[in-house]
Parts: sequence; structure tokens; C-alpha cells
Amino acid sequence: METQEYEIVIVGTGEGAKFLAWTLARQGRRVAVIERKYIGGSCPNIACLPSKNVIHSAKLASYFRRSEEFGISKEGFEIDMSAVRDRKRRMVTGLVDIHVANFRSSGAELIMGSAKFTGPKRLEVPLNEGGTRVVQGEKIVIGTGTHAAIAVVDRPVLDRTGLTGRYDFGLIWRPEVPLGGPGNNPTLPADMESREDIDTAIQQEVGLKLEAAKTSTEVIVIDHKPLGGRIVRN
Repeated sequence: METQEYEIVIVGTGEGAKFLAWTLARQGRRVAVIERKYIGGSCPNIACLPSKNVIHSAKLASYFRRSEEFGISKEGFEIDMSAVRDRKRRMVTGLVDIHVANFRSSGAELIMGSAKFTGPKRLEVPLNEGGTRVVQGEKIVIGTGTHAAIAVVDRPVLDRTGLTGRYDFGLIWRPEVPLGGPGNNPTLPADMESREDIDTAIQQEVGLKLEAAKTSTEVIVIDHKPLGGRIVRN
């Protein structure tokens, strides 16, 4: 299989990797960037920005529910969580488009696939669209980010939530009663300061309760269940 030569091969497109790729490519360096899934990294796709988008909707809902405090009368309202999700998705799509345009305009080649070393400074890349490429760089930069770590305890931990270290903002809470109704009060506190405060508020908003339960003396299972509604994936 033909090996394609580059001055710099970067694995990952997160915050540091993408700016390095764009900067070096604009300086005339031959740069290839390999990304498995999330163009731009976790921040614009599943972490920082999507979470702020959803939290902003929750904040507006809180203000609207308390509108009488501000001298604004209302007869009632409801929250369409599908619309909240779709607003978030439109933002993510727009951000990904901006990233793709930046790769194209800078001259850095974006390769969608999973990279693995097969030799010194040589990577084999099974492509997402099928096929395989082999690339080699004078320099290799690994910018693949990190994974959330579960604290070391005296027994193994089984995480069945899929939410460790991030929230899945593709999940929709379809409450049995409208948000703001009896038993459902998705208010994001104005004085949130700690990570725990934010986590609790988001969990209330998407209807998740995270549970750590000792199912035996050998293992701890982390699981979740809906709060006052049901979780669906659209």
C-alpha cells in the first residue's frame, strides 16, 4: 500500500490540535489531520458548547416561569424538549461546518478515520467511508484528548450510564407532566458555583438521576433512572 508523506501528521482535532494544524498549514507546511469522529473535538460537539446551549434554554424557562416576579403576566407555558435538542443540534452542525471550512482554507488535509501506528512515524488509517490509507510524517503530534477516570476504590466499577465525564445531549426527557408543573421544577440556580451544583441542575433538567449502588462485595454499579418522566433517544 502506498505511503503518503507529510511534514506533520496530527492525530485528533481538539482545541490544541486543530489550531496547530491550521497555523502550520497556513505557513506552508504539508499537514494531515486524522479524526475518528468529532471534528473540532468534544467541546463543540458533545461537551462545553452543547451543554451551555441546553443550560441557556433551561435558564430562559426558569425566568419565564418566574415572570410575575418581573411584572410580566402569563397564562402558562410548556417546554418542547425536542425543540431544545434541535436548537442544540443546529448549533453543533454550524460549528462543525466552520471547522471543516477552516481545515479547507488553511490547506490542512482532514482525514476521517482511526489511526494506529504500524512503524516509526507511520500510521495506518482505516477510513470511516471505507478503505485504508497509510501516512507518514516527519513529526507526529498526538492530540486525542483524555477520558474520564473513575476513582480507584476497593472493587471494580461498572459504568452503565454512558455518561461518565459527559452528558449525552441527544437524550430527551419527555416528562409525564409539563416542566414547571407539580413535581417538576427544572430551575437552574442563579448562584451555581460548584461543579456539583451544575451537575445537579443538569440532571434535573434532563431527568436523570445517577446512582451508585453496591450490588455485591465484588463490584460497584453506576446506573441511572428517569426522574418524573421517561428517557428516549431520538
